[in-house]
Amino acid sequence: PRFSRLQAIQSGVSAVDASIIRQRDTGMEFAIAGSRGCYFPQRMITNQDYYKFVNEANYRRWRPGVIPLNKHDGGYLQHWFQGKPLVGDYDMPLCGIPFEAAQELASWLGGSLPSVAELSGILCEDDGELLRECRAYASETGLEVLQFWCRDNIYSREGNLRTMFRLMPEISELAYQMTTIRRPGHYCFPHYLFMVVLQPQVVDVVLERSTRSMGGGRSGYDSFSQVSRSGPDQSSWRDSEDMHSSGD
Repeated sequence: PRFSRLQAIQSGVSAVDASIIRQRDTGMEFAIAGSRGCYFPQRMITNQDYYKFVNEANYRRWRPGVIPLNKHDGGYLQHWFQGKPLVGDYDMPLCGIPFEAAQELASWLGGSLPSVAELSGILCEDDGELLRECRAYASETGLEVLQFWCRDNIYSREGNLRTMFRLMPEISELAYQMTTIRRPGHYCFPHYLFMVVLQPQVVDVVLERSTRSMGGGRSGYDSFSQVSRSGPDQSSWRDSEDMHSSGD
């Protein structure tokens, strides 16, 4: 039988509790976050990450000045200058990208856009690290609300509408009344933050290989590896400067 991530969590396997899954091509690291056992990034996705993405050969259509007009609302990456983020913004959380770009960025990072249930599970926990990061970002930028593109396919006669998860910076009754909304896929407002999650089948295979020391032929999961650390990583977008190289 397959070794599932839930079995790993429930059985208290120390290697899983302390482990990080790394996507080798991008260097992005994911760890368990929240009660649902989802694997989210260790830090917020930044402008620097997106700059690397849009300069990959297969994704250059998302560069400012190249992106088709029907793919955005006119506000795309307005905080960048001459096609790249300002040096002072390199390590600031990525915001304001349209749905299709978010989908492809998530795939490039090795995951997918999160579901509403996954975002709700991690962001509605009072002691969640990502929730604290989001609230800090909202506070420092003066944003009254944060929204995240989701992969959920909620039927609509207007085919351009996409599902978003809405997070109020402070816990309130309103925060739970307005958790899910729909917005046109080409919208890219500054309060649209980006989030990615590893799919369960990726996590299952990586953990199974690590726990059972499995070998085997090459597969689509070979770009992932498990990394064990002795303690939690407390890095955030505020102190992630050393985690990036600033080369073009």
